Amino acid sequence: MAMHMNIRSSSWLGRIITAAATLVVATMVVLVPGPAAQADTPNSVIGVRYSDWFTSGYRCLDVRQQDGPQQPNARIQLWDCSGALEQQWRSHLYGYAPPAGEFGIQRALYQIINLRSQQCMEVRDGSTASGAAVDQYPCGSGSIDAIAAQLWMVTPVTSPPGWPTYNVSPYSAYRVGLYKCLDATGGQTGNGTMIQQWTCTGRSNQQLVSWGTLLAS
Repeated sequence: MAMHMNIRSSSWLGRIITAAATLVVATMVVLVPGPAAQADTPNSVIGVRYSDWFTSGYRCLDVRQQDGPQQPNARIQLWDCSGALEQQWRSHLYGYAPPAGEFGIQRALYQIINLRSQQCMEVRDGSTASGAAVDQYPCGSGSIDAIAAQLWMVTPVTSPPGWPTYNVSPYSAYRVGLYKCLDATGGQTGNGTMIQQWTCTGRSNQQLVSWGTLLAS
């Protein structure tokens, strides 16, 4: 298992934000109705906000080393933030779709892509059940229904100043009327805590903090 360093200094966060701000990004073609082209976000590290998050240290979404960081179906976990490539993500605005029960209101749908593997975060097997594993898999293409398990809706929530905070919901569940969120299993904070989908509760273990820009535009 690769070593992850627990780095808590503001200088480390500054380097991440600076790198994100200077990264040149490619223009991508949208495959469903929407703007003609979109730019991916710069790379970002993503942590989970807890009530004691600022005193307990930073842990980030991380591709699990034991699963092979470049292997399909490698699971997503929490681990001490280190800036490693398996902890860096970018979002790609794939297109738009109306959410269930809100005809005519479009929601942006994103692929969230890991920098090391260049694979997309997904709900394993497209499950809509609470407790379903979140892993990575080669990014798909085609209709939004064909790759629904890899598409995410990102909703800003109230956060401390300077800490962009989001709920991230899988479109695969939302399109059938279920409101799920990325969730740190059991509200745990330790290294190795698995990320799953769970019914949205508004609790802090479902609030993701981004250093950098998580939302593509």
